Amino acid sequence: MKNLHLFNLPVLVLLFTLLSCATDDGGDPIVEPDVPSAPASVSLQEAVFYNINLNDRSGDSFKVRVFVDGLTEANAIFQFAATAPGTYDLLNFGNYVSDFKAFNKDYEPLEVSKLSTNQWQLANPAGTAIIEYEIRETWDEVNPADMIYRMGGTSIEEDHSLVNTFAVLGYPTGLKEKQYVVSIDHPSTWSVGTALSKNDNGYYVATDYDHLADSPLLLGNLTFASIGIDQTDIDIWTYSATGVNSSSDIEVQIEEVMDDAKAFLGELPVDRYSFLYHFEGEETLGALEHSYSSVHVIEESPAAQESAWIKYAAAHEFFHIITPLNIHSEIIEDFNFVTPTPSRHLWLYEGVTNWAAWFMRYRNNSISLNHLLEVFKVYINVNENNFDKSYSLVDISLQSYTPQGGEQYSNIYYRGAIVAALLDIRLLELSNGETGLREIILDLVDRYGPENEFQDDQFFDIFVAMTYPEIGDFIENYIKGTTELPIGDYFSKIGIQYDPATYTLTPVSTPTAEQQFLFEKWSTNL
Repeated sequence: MKNLHLFNLPVLVLLFTLLSCATDDGGDPIVEPDVPSAPASVSLQEAVFYNINLNDRSGDSFKVRVFVDGLTEANAIFQFAATAPGTYDLLNFGNYVSDFKAFNKDYEPLEVSKLSTNQWQLANPAGTAIIEYEIRETWDEVNPADMIYRMGGTSIEEDHSLVNTFAVLGYPTGLKEKQYVVSIDHPSTWSVGTALSKNDNGYYVATDYDHLADSPLLLGNLTFASIGIDQTDIDIWTYSATGVNSSSDIEVQIEEVMDDAKAFLGELPVDRYSFLYHFEGEETLGALEHSYSSVHVIEESPAAQESAWIKYAAAHEFFHIITPLNIHSEIIEDFNFVTPTPSRHLWLYEGVTNWAAWFMRYRNNSISLNHLLEVFKVYINVNENNFDKSYSLVDISLQSYTPQGGEQYSNIYYRGAIVAALLDIRLLELSNGETGLREIILDLVDRYGPENEFQDDQFFDIFVAMTYPEIGDFIENYIKGTTELPIGDYFSKIGIQYDPATYTLTPVSTPTAEQQFLFEKWSTNL
């Protein structure tokens, strides 16, 4: 071998330049990839950091990058939601995931394997620094059997995107309680509607995964309006496919409903709330509640903004702040995204909520008595003719995730609201007009609130202890059991006659003094 000093220096420079650009196949020069990294302001010891790239909307899929540090074997499974709060259905968002990858801090690939529909195994969790995947939007699903409620799914289009976070963002098992920080790359002309707060660096921050999953985002060419009611800011964000609906069009309806809620509750129980509206297509109606926001998917038409649905859905979804945000069991407090876990108390979360959605408006004179009674006529008719009455409200609750129970689930809104109305009358009767269902609900809010849960299997006993022994019989017969509902008997106590042949409720022309007294208590917030 020749000594190095015999080589000409310019020749050596050229040689090493050529070597540095060489490839083993004679093709283009090897270019070292940029190594993605989380922002320096984010401590990965304290938080999981996501980046969602909405600038790249190709394939109608979300491109997600997750930055982690310090994972252990306890965090080796990356989990996508099998279900989500408020849906009471199997959703299996893992079905929409593709191209799932993991990398070390040098952006070198690590082995991953799919364990089940919603779970991916990280072969080297301790070395994992970056996780990448794509997840398709759910609105494009073509199989009706697999369709996910639009208000609980995702959409990604050229001018907007609906991001239900539980439908896009998975998490490492064992880290639900960690902080979650999210950055979203999107067109500069887009607006973002969400109840999530930003930190000083402009990233969205959630205290834990439950908070993150409870915080949808609507992005795109949106209109915005805001209402101030006492100390509460009500934000309205609207996407309208053709531009015929806007937040300012909806503002009057929302303000009326918020006034009704304030009168019913005494005060609005949050300092901020966001209504997210998506208008597009035809024959689409749905809404999904969250603690500080709700998603409303409505067909696009010039009349949509004036529809009764706007007010009803706003009242219903907003009241979910009470049930289940302020009154809930341990099943809601620490939600199981892996294995759907039913609660006994959908009669409370959905049935009482549906009752309140109408009664808050009736008692504040936003709807008439005839309107209210027509609603209950429809509910009674639906309960009598469209569902299997051998299912109690508790049966519907506990079997909501099964195919058979799922077919009965919608009756929680109808039968559940009827039972709540009967319970209200019974409480007023037993208390001589001093306490109705509203007052018990407010007492439960004071007792529990958002930070304290009751035990799912003990709540009926708690409710009876707070009220009267006779309420125990009511629960056994009409919530746990399937005894025929005493609609005529109970409504007659407030001077309203029931015709079981037509399901009609009609005020009697000459009520007794006792009926009139109880009716007046029934019609007011005590």
